Amino acid sequence: MNEKEGWIHSTCHYCPSKGRLLEYEKTIGLKPYYDYCGHCDYYRSHLAAAGLLWIRNHLDVDKASCRSIIYDPKKFKGMIAMSGDVEVLEISSKEQEYFHPDFHSSLNMGMEYLGSVHGEEALVAYLNRFTDNVYKPVIEEGQKDPLGAIAKKIKETYELEKCPDTLTLETDGTTLSVKIAYCPAVKHLHKTGRQVSRWFSYSTSVVMARLALRCGLTFTMESYDEATGAAAYRFTK
Repeated sequence: MNEKEGWIHSTCHYCPSKGRLLEYEKTIGLKPYYDYCGHCDYYRSHLAAAGLLWIRNHLDVDKASCRSIIYDPKKFKGMIAMSGDVEVLEISSKEQEYFHPDFHSSLNMGMEYLGSVHGEEALVAYLNRFTDNVYKPVIEEGQKDPLGAIAKKIKETYELEKCPDTLTLETDGTTLSVKIAYCPAVKHLHKTGRQVSRWFSYSTSVVMARLALRCGLTFTMESYDEATGAAAYRFTK
């Protein structure tokens, strides 16, 4: 970065987000959306509001790598060169926690779009396809121990969301009962001023019903609170 000359040049050697999708392609055959990295362009409007311009180089996104130049058109003369005014910062993803709750916002907007524009049937079809692909390891494990595999996955999810306190799991070997005191996704959407999609509950009811079906179980949605995302549901052999 050279603040005096008005430019920031950055190289992302390996994006954790795209890298995770590339790993999914290797492990479960889920091919990343071709323009997944286009979501970073969300930042452009904020840079423009600050009077800055942005050039992005996506030639190597298939390797989870990209480059960019952010510059101030009032200062930048078109040349990037090392000098005494340049500051260099190196950040390793290993030193950073991978926790992005705002992905819930993308899910929320995506579900609202699908449900509103293409209808409930298309939204359910998408969520079923999502479950079949992303939960493939759980489904495979569930062929041997369906209740155990699902309980393990749900527990891991709420631990990753940093809210294990919201989750209660109970099983008697035949039924797995799940109670959620509040949904961390709904909580985040409210906290950031988003309107929760009328379809958002489907990310629980449809996904869990599909997961149950693929693991040879029946699914019952007992309750869901639209305001908090609090829910109660069960899986039964």
